[in-house]
Amino acid sequence: MITRVYRSMALWLALAAVLISAAMAVATYFFEIARVDQAIVELAVGEARTFRNMDHDLLVRAMVNGGGVSEDEVGQRLQHFLETREVNAEGHFVVAELYDAGRRPLGEAVQQPAGLTPESRLSVPHRFPDGESPWYDKVMVDARLYIRVVVPLRDQQARSLGYFEGVYHVADSRIASIRARLETTVLLVVGVVLCTTLFLVPVIIGVNRAQWSLSLRLMRANIETLEVLGDAIAKRDGDTGAHNYRVTLFAIRLGEAVGLPAERIRGLIKGAFLHDVGKIGIRDAILLKPGKLTAEEFAEMQGHVAHGVDIVSRGSWLHDAADVVLYHHEKFNGSGYLKGLSGDEIPVTARIFAIADVFDALISRRPYKEPLPFDDALAIISEGAGSHFDPVLVAAFQRIARSLYDTVAGQEDQRVERMLLDLTDTYFRVVAV
Repeated sequence: MITRVYRSMALWLALAAVLISAAMAVATYFFEIARVDQAIVELAVGEARTFRNMDHDLLVRAMVNGGGVSEDEVGQRLQHFLETREVNAEGHFVVAELYDAGRRPLGEAVQQPAGLTPESRLSVPHRFPDGESPWYDKVMVDARLYIRVVVPLRDQQARSLGYFEGVYHVADSRIASIRARLETTVLLVVGVVLCTTLFLVPVIIGVNRAQWSLSLRLMRANIETLEVLGDAIAKRDGDTGAHNYRVTLFAIRLGEAVGLPAERIRGLIKGAFLHDVGKIGIRDAILLKPGKLTAEEFAEMQGHVAHGVDIVSRGSWLHDAADVVLYHHEKFNGSGYLKGLSGDEIPVTARIFAIADVFDALISRRPYKEPLPFDDALAIISEGAGSHFDPVLVAAFQRIARSLYDTVAGQEDQRVERMLLDLTDTYFRVVAV
């Protein structure tokens, strides 16, 4: 059980690590792409401002003074700029165009790569920025990255000189460097997440193992409390705890035989231990009376059912024991007490327990009787089918009664107790998980 739980935990942690790694990788990828975009745009803007510094006089004459420079001269200066900057290892402009402050074109130059021109290969129309920040757009042409940028140009007195538009080719070596850094960053993030998960797995398993052990000890303590309380009531009633052990064993096995769910069997176990707990509220004069009870005394004895329900209802862990405690004296034909329920109105755990309780009473030695042989006891149970007992449950009990009797009858109390504890642990360990 523990190994299966830890294996499941490890699988869930591995899945969580993969999902977190994927999410972090995607987030890191887009974060790095944004950083790369910014870095590349800054390169392009820096190159545009280099042109401004190189040809400041031309710009002043062409843009501020309103003329005196032909379109051919502007184009030649732009062409010269493209050719001299082509050696830049980071990248260079392949298209350059100037606009005056009124956004009218003054000239252009193209260091044409495979037919790339501002008109033919860049489908998105450019925009002139209103403030200081440049406008840019990315485009892939023939598996190469280009940045189209429009940069406002100003002189040292912050006068508007116009606009520089360019198509900046990012060098292949720069792209390779960016890609390598991006891959390294993503792998680093994924590695950190996975290493953290690997570190946390033994820590979490260790903590869970401690919690598991504590849960089992607490559950064992709860079961022992049920045993002690059941034994105390049995002794007050002139019996021993062995009755509780046997009847609980019988009830569990019958519940298993009819396919009762594990959560209902847990309630059946609690109810079997505490079925007579309400007798603590019955006077000794009635509880220990050797002879037959009067009608008034029997009515008071019936009150132990209500006392028992009141006791178990005070603890949330015992709520599922209430069905057995309250209804174990009901009969299938409706002649029982306290409610006079019949048939399926009686909870199934109470119907199961009724068979186990009566069968154990028949095969056990009591101060007022000797134990009945197995066949006689089973015959009485069979005769009660349809009246005292659920006939379907009686049929199931008939199939397992012989093996139960051979296993339990005549055994020492300590051995029966050990058998019961081993059996109950299989149910309450599931809860502890």
